[in-house]
Amino acid sequence: MIDESSFVALFDSTHADLVKYAFFRIGDMEKAKDVVQEAFTTLWKKRKEFRFDSNRSLLYRLVSNLLIDQYRKDKVNQHVINDLPGKAFSEPASYSIEEKEFKQRLDLAIASLPAGSQEVFLLNRIEGFKYREIADILNISQKTVEKRMQLALSLLRKSIHYKI
Repeated sequence: MIDESSFVALFDSTHADLVKYAFFRIGDMEKAKDVVQEAFTTLWKKRKEFRFDSNRSLLYRLVSNLLIDQYRKDKVNQHVINDLPGKAFSEPASYSIEEKEFKQRLDLAIASLPAGSQEVFLLNRIEGFKYREIADILNISQKTVEKRMQLALSLLRKSIHYKI
């Protein structure tokens, strides 16, 4: 079990990195902050159930799982909105234009990745496979998957010029 002062220290030392991680995965700062807050709330509520040998990795796993849940909810909500007659909800025009421009830059950046890195990136970030699963699918080592992903992310950051 973790005490309050240890929890506060954990929060202070990991919060900013977790928000950056969540933001990179979903591209929405407010949702990223909400997901990280939910992870800390869950950790606090269930502090008696968790072993606290590796608090950082536990938090990253919680955030990752919450991001997956958020993605699934968003996907379901988008299907509902798309099925509405006459599109009852509309986004501001500037938001739509910025989103399209970002998506175009991202698509071009992904298309320009080296084939191996592109394949690993798409399997992990789009299809949701874990590195071990990707290694098995491509018949390569997990370390090779990690290196290809590292290269893909580095190239994408440079190509898109996206700052947090």
